[in-house]
Amino acid sequence: MKNPVRGELASLIRMLPGARFPSHQHASVEHCYVVEGDLVFEDHTMTTGDYSAGSPGRNHTSATTVRGCTLFIVHNASDEVHAH
Repeated sequence: MKNPVRGELASLIRMLPGARFPSHQHASVEHCYVVEGDLVFEDHTMTTGDYSAGSPGRNHTSATTVRGCTLFIVHNASDEVHAH
C-alpha cells in the first residue's frame, strides 16, 4: 500500500534464512515490526514481537536473518538503498 502524497509504503517482507537486506538511508521515519523470526543488525537482534523506529536521515546497516523472518515495515519510496 502506498500513500501517494507522502511516499509512504507499507510492506510485508519475508526473508529466507541467511538472506540479507542492503544498507539504506531513511527518507522519513521507518517503522519495523517483526511478525515472526529474527532480524540481525551489527549492533542488535530483533525477534518476534519486537518493534523499532528509524529516524529520518538515519543510515541503517545491512540486516540479515538466521532462521528467516516476516517483517511488517512502513517506509518511504524515497529511501536510498546502498549498492554493495
